[in-house]
Amino acid sequence: MDRYAEYKLVPDPRNDDDEDEFPPELESGSQPDKALGQDGRFSVYELQWQGVRATRWFQIGFLVVAAIFVALSMGACCLFLGKHVQKRHMENDFIGGGGFFQNPDVSPKPYVFSAYHQLHCVSSIWRAYWAAVQGTEPEHDAGVGHVRHCIDYLRQSLMCLADTNQEPMDEKLKASTGFGVTRMCRSYDRSTAFADEWRISDD
Repeated sequence: MDRYAEYKLVPDPRNDDDEDEFPPELESGSQPDKALGQDGRFSVYELQWQGVRATRWFQIGFLVVAAIFVALSMGACCLFLGKHVQKRHMENDFIGGGGFFQNPDVSPKPYVFSAYHQLHCVSSIWRAYWAAVQGTEPEHDAGVGHVRHCIDYLRQSLMCLADTNQEPMDEKLKASTGFGVTRMCRSYDRSTAFADEWRISDD
């Protein structure tokens, strides 16, 4: 049903004097005709993303970037179920929330896509970093124990994915920036739409 497509990361053309703004939205383009793997149901389009340089992440400001991360990771709620929800599920009357979803063709039990867990961990590490920079106490899910879990979880996730998209060497830097490369990716929007369609609701 859904397919893979190309995803291009492009360096941010703006200079440091530009007004602060959110990164541009993803733009869809052509759609290849080949689905790959069991999860080919989640299509990916030919997309182009204007990357935000690291320096601008500081200039945009903590609260704005925090909002971006929350939007990406669906917030910390995507990984936890309230006690009343867990109790209802154990009684075979599960109608709670917490960001999990349930599709009878995929899994008889509630589950969450690994991508959301991974983004949640990136968000936690990012917030722990900012707490250290600002000299403030990190939030609970950005504490040492959780960040340690997240680092190893992301390490194993990256090794599992073994992304073989090719990144050419920048002749000037003698390294790869990762931008300006056309990639084959899954569609985050389609995956989110699927999760939202089958999400477990509190209604």
